[in-house]
Amino acid sequence: MRTIGLAIMGIGCASPAEAPNELNELTAFIFEHAQDDDPALLQEGVANLDTWMSKRLEETKDGYVVNNLTKKSVGELDQCTRDISGLIGAAVGTTSRYDVDTLTDAQLNVDPMRMSDAFIAYRRDILFNDEECFTNGECDALHYDSYSTKKFALGIEVEGVSRVQWRWVDTDEGVAVVQRTWLALPLKATPAWLNVREQFYLNVVMPWRDDRSVRMQAVWAVTEIDDAPVPENMALQLAIKQMQDDATLYDEWLDEN
Repeated sequence: MRTIGLAIMGIGCASPAEAPNELNELTAFIFEHAQDDDPALLQEGVANLDTWMSKRLEETKDGYVVNNLTKKSVGELDQCTRDISGLIGAAVGTTSRYDVDTLTDAQLNVDPMRMSDAFIAYRRDILFNDEECFTNGECDALHYDSYSTKKFALGIEVEGVSRVQWRWVDTDEGVAVVQRTWLALPLKATPAWLNVREQFYLNVVMPWRDDRSVRMQAVWAVTEIDDAPVPENMALQLAIKQMQDDATLYDEWLDEN
């Protein structure tokens, strides 16, 4: 059902080709169009990302700066007005030993607290459809709010409330999945000198060679220490390491389970 639904919506007078071809623009484009009623532009964006990754994946494994998320990209997410001045972003490309369905099932149906001891608390409030419907392919989209408390290095603990949206996307190579997430409220951090005012996240998982998958993650954030911006290089390296660790975590967990 997931593929038929998107295919039917894409038939007819599709939008002209508008998706960009470079990663910096593509990440923002896919984030912006992730929940369009008509999936044509999203499908085109994911197809262009697949083409880019097939040629330049190695360039992203150690991190790739992306800075093209705009007010337009985030302006219609909800009713909140967002100040994204000082926003910086990074992307990381990784391959997985597991296919899109298996990786998506782990991301949605395994309690993060079972997978990682970094989580102190985690729960979801479902807003649209549910995990079973989505991972079984009976519906094309899934929305929920997540509430989490997580510990990091240096004794930092962070409480976050995020809006999370998932979407299946048909491609010529098979079905891909797109997830976009943003902070519903600024993060609460202990110690209080760390202030994350805005954060946006993109996760795209696409079919890859030999029944595996390739994953592109991107995160953009406005982060301050005692009201002063975190040095850009430090913030980017922290974000890159977190995305690399996340990719490794899922493959290792699936290997053992």
